[in-house]
Order: sequence, then structure tokens, then C-alpha cells
Amino acid sequence: MPVDPQAAIVNAKAAKELGYTHLRYLQDGGFSRVSLVKKNGDNTEVVMKRLTAKGQDVCEAECLIHGAMSQSGNRNIINYITDVDYEGDKIIFVEYANESDLKEHIPFGLSMKTINMYFKDLLTGLKHIHMLGHCHRDIKSENLFISDGVLKIGDFGLAVRFRFGGTESKVRSGYGTKITFAPENFEKERVDGPALDVWSAGIVLFNMLTNKLPWKRAQPTDPDFSEYLANPGWSGPEFKNIEESSCDGPRIMKLIRKILQVDVSKRISVDEILQDEWVTNFKRTYEQKILEEAAELPSKRTRNVRNSHQ
Repeated sequence: MPVDPQAAIVNAKAAKELGYTHLRYLQDGGFSRVSLVKKNGDNTEVVMKRLTAKGQDVCEAECLIHGAMSQSGNRNIINYITDVDYEGDKIIFVEYANESDLKEHIPFGLSMKTINMYFKDLLTGLKHIHMLGHCHRDIKSENLFISDGVLKIGDFGLAVRFRFGGTESKVRSGYGTKITFAPENFEKERVDGPALDVWSAGIVLFNMLTNKLPWKRAQPTDPDFSEYLANPGWSGPEFKNIEESSCDGPRIMKLIRKILQVDVSKRISVDEILQDEWVTNFKRTYEQKILEEAAELPSKRTRNVRNSHQ
């Protein structure tokens, strides 16, 4: 959305009256107007998000949930600082991620080591959210922020509780961003909340690896998804690119298929993904592969020399 000049003026005025210096206006988003500000006295840069009256019902839930997620200081959750009422609007202050969001990093290409690290950060953050009985429902690259090399989950506007006490309940479907929707999220029935986050995390992993998406929507009307639905072993061009991209390609693609499992009852969980060999032992296995390939070089050279003299 284009920058609203009047919104920037209002944000600057609000920041000043609340004890902050307005540094720059960042973006408009739905019912929110977002700025980067600096707290007077300690010079800490934070994000100020002003929600208009229409967005305050959503904000109340977001403030409670995001605040609860931040209390333990989990490093993979954007820290929630505080919220205040201001002239009929609700203003919340959250941690500023100094390396922008993941979406801005992907087009430049990420090393396999970085992808593994960011994906592990995402899973660790999701595990924390699910452990506290909530699901995010809008995991996508724009809601994943990078700060000092660490990936952090932010924007809890669509997050919801799925566990009350020791009892788990289904959540309402249809919330989130359609390009990262799990197939069941297009249906009318209630759905398994954590499973939605797992599917979306798989789409994010695919996106980091290819700078593309496997399909436009996970619906039978989408040609690519229709083929995948009919044959889970199907490999479109980008699936093949992942498999052939590195020595880890086949292993990563096997994991992605477990994550993008259409049958929710068979879809892998966050805990199970965290136990996957590529996720847990990437450094060891990756370096081992390199050493094995390096060890083969002398014998390959010897064979080449012999062949050249024949």
C-alpha cells in the first residue's frame, strides 16, 4: 500500500507525545500505520504500530497473545514491549528487526547454511507458540523478521488459542494468506491450528530454496497443485531443482513432502521436523559430504591421468 502522508504526520505527533522520536514512516497495513521510532533517553529503536478504531478489536487479541509469547524472552519471537491508548487509537511498541523481513532477503539468494539456520529458528519459534496453546495462522516471509542474523516470528494479528487447559480444539478456517494456505484452510470446517502453521512453514522453506512457490493456491483448480494432489510423488520443475541443487537436495525434498502432506493426519509435526536429520545435523552431515567428495578427488585425478595415457 502507498504511504499515507497524513498517517505519517499523526504517527510523528503520537511518538513525540509518548516520549519517542519519530525516525521514519515504514508502511500502511490494513488498519495499522507503522513507524520506526526511538525512545527518548536510551536511544532504543523500536517499531510503533498505530491501529485505528476499526482495527482495535483485532488489536486487543493481538496484544494479549503477542505479549504472552514474549514473556519468556524466546529469541525467535519479536519482543512485545507495551501498548497504550492514544486519541481513540491503540498504539503498540515492538522490537525492531534491524535486517528487515525474510521476504527482502530471499531474492538475493540464501546459502544452504543460512536456509537451514533460518528454518530451524522458525521451527523453534513455532514450537514455543504451540507449546503455549496458540497457533499463528499467518506464517509467511513478510511476517518473519531478521535481526542480527536471527529469524524472529512477528505479526500476531491472526493468532488464536487452540488449547484451553489440557483440551485442544479446532480453529476456524479461512484465516491467513492464500498463497501459504494449507488445502484444508480453504474448506468451511474447523481445522487443526498447528498443522496450518506446519504447512505454511513448508511453503516458506520451499520459497527460501527456490525464490518461488510450488503453486499459486493449494486447491484442485490450481494446475500444479492438482497434479501434486493426484500424485504426491509428482515433481514439478522447482521440486526437481531442489532435489538436484546440492548433495542435500533429495533429503530436503523428502522432508518437504512430509510437511506438505495433504492428509492432515499424516502431516509431520513441528517436533518431528526438529528431529529430522537435515534440520538437526546439517553442519555435521554437510561437512561430511564435502570431506567425502574431497577424499575422492585424488583417485579421480589418478583415473583421469591413466585414461589420458591409454
